Amino acid sequence: MKPFSPLPQDDERAYSYAIGGVFINFGALEMISFRWVEVLGKDPVVMRDLAIDMNLGQRINFIVMLITRSSWAPEIQTRSISLWKKVAVESNIRNTIAHNPFVWGKNKEGQPVSGIANAKKMKGGGPYEYKLVTADEIAGAALRAGELCRDLSEILNSQTIQNDANTELQSTIMPVSEGIAQPPRRS
Repeated sequence: MKPFSPLPQDDERAYSYAIGGVFINFGALEMISFRWVEVLGKDPVVMRDLAIDMNLGQRINFIVMLITRSSWAPEIQTRSISLWKKVAVESNIRNTIAHNPFVWGKNKEGQPVSGIANAKKMKGGGPYEYKLVTADEIAGAALRAGELCRDLSEILNSQTIQNDANTELQSTIMPVSEGIAQPPRRS
């Protein structure tokens, strides 16, 4: 039995691909964040184990602190911190998608609308004025998360550091540029 959906099949597919892309690419960002902690930390296993218990926002702050304490060139540090701050901003849409309802209905002009409503904007007695997150916005977030995966992987792969035993530790992160989920654009 097919689940109930008020959306036309093309819209349903667009949301499915877009939401899937967001979660696939943010899953990759989560994994990349663990690798950054391993590479930047003095004891990779202990550092990773500590980072596993942090939420993404805490882990980003931790990574930024490790970057500032690293021996990486200042321009690499600046670029890395900028990218991780973008991850923090982009994670807001992931959280909105994960923790809020999908709604549909008609707008004030009587046109059909659908999207993800941010329940935090629904405090008080209403009526509520909030903007729905659309499939196109979600697809854009998926693509931006994928680009961040690629850029962060490239930086980490380009950096070779020395661990305490004075042996080279090179990132073994897999290039993700070919595996970035790219939802199809709606026509």
